This record gives sequence, C-alpha cells and structure tokens, in this order.
Amino acid sequence: MHWFTGQSNHYALLMHESDVRLKAVLFDWRGTLFHDVSDLDWMRASAASIGRALSDDEAIELWRALASVGDHPDVIAAR
Repeated sequence: MHWFTGQSNHYALLMHESDVRLKAVLFDWRGTLFHDVSDLDWMRASAASIGRALSDDEAIELWRALASVGDHPDVIAAR
C-alpha cells in the first residue's frame, strides 16, 4: 500500500498497488497544462521571496550572468 498526498497536503489517499493501473504518463514542460513563467519573472519572484526587488536592468543582468555560467572553464572541466 502507498500513501499519495496532494501538493497542498489537504488530502491523502491510501491505495493498494492493485488499484492503480496506468497506461501512460504525460510529462508536459512547455506550458500546455500549467503556467510556465518567463525566466525574468521567475528571477523577480525569487528575489521578492527574500525581500529584494529587482529592476528590469538588474533582472536582465542577473539572468545573463546565470546563463553564462555554463561557459565558465571550471564548469566545462567538471563535465
């Protein structure tokens, strides 16, 4: 038996393995089934969660810096 809990933890469902019959699993990462925020909106929301507001220029600068990390020699060497 397994416990399945929802995201909000408002419910839990006890199911036996024989009760679950899956034919397919759909993974959707491009905004069809849920809202996919832009990188800049995500950065602003992340900064706001720690009490920091980012201007447009600051958000763009931070996004560019994070996007370029993959080109750093130490990161390339670690691959």
